[in-house]
Amino acid sequence: MVGSYDSTQKGGGNLPCVSTPQTMSLKEFDTTMVHIRTSLFTEKELAELKGYLLNENGAVPSRKAIGDLFNLSRDLVQKMAYQVREAKGEWTKAQMQMMDKEAEIESLKKEIAQLREEKNTRVMAEHNSSAPLLSEMGLDSVDLAKAICYKSKENGHVLYKNQMQTILYILYGKILALEDSRVTKEHPQMWEFGPVFPRVYSRIKTTSEESYKEQYEALRSSNPEVSDLLDETVSRCSWRTCKELLAPITREGSPWDTARKRNPEKKTAFAEDSEIKAWFAAMN
Repeated sequence: MVGSYDSTQKGGGNLPCVSTPQTMSLKEFDTTMVHIRTSLFTEKELAELKGYLLNENGAVPSRKAIGDLFNLSRDLVQKMAYQVREAKGEWTKAQMQMMDKEAEIESLKKEIAQLREEKNTRVMAEHNSSAPLLSEMGLDSVDLAKAICYKSKENGHVLYKNQMQTILYILYGKILALEDSRVTKEHPQMWEFGPVFPRVYSRIKTTSEESYKEQYEALRSSNPEVSDLLDETVSRCSWRTCKELLAPITREGSPWDTARKRNPEKKTAFAEDSEIKAWFAAMN
């Protein structure tokens, strides 16, 4: 055993030199190392530390030297813990800022959706001002779509949103043909993959809400003729796939096909109510 610790040993330049140190046995040293390991280090780091503390003859340095090294390590860990707490504080601050940004983004999305709806309303008003005047039942397209969803679910078929849009368009066309009247204030647009009511597209996110019963019952009491046509249309169409529903109303010569050919590069195209009426009258 070596009775003193030489500060010129490997790594010892950073440790104080003790002239008359108290030594420890190898067993005490190993116990101390276990304590250090469980407090601070991994097995690999422990092996490196053990090599650092033992001199080339395998002698053990003083308890004071080990204590000094342990204290230095503890101070380092406390400093690291402080830095971790600071980092956590910065992370929490960043998270809060991100939440604020997400709220701003959601607000902007709502504003954009509203602007799009206003634009669609304006475009439709301009379109309808040049179209032949038709009587209007004035129903809200969103309420009518909800009634369709409820009736279909009652019949055992929860609709996909594209099925809902297509059935709403079929009902719109049938009433144009039968009553010479526009059932909704909103006019369908001919999008790339089929007819779409933009307000319905932006407002209805799910088709299975039980609350849609309210819109169905309101339609039943206020306009039983339309309600009867809705029931009939849903019964005939709700069990069909969207592809099957779209096939006859998007084939060549249909109002959708004609409108898309007039505006092949645009997402939104328009068909005249007179075209929709003639097409559904011919289908019946």
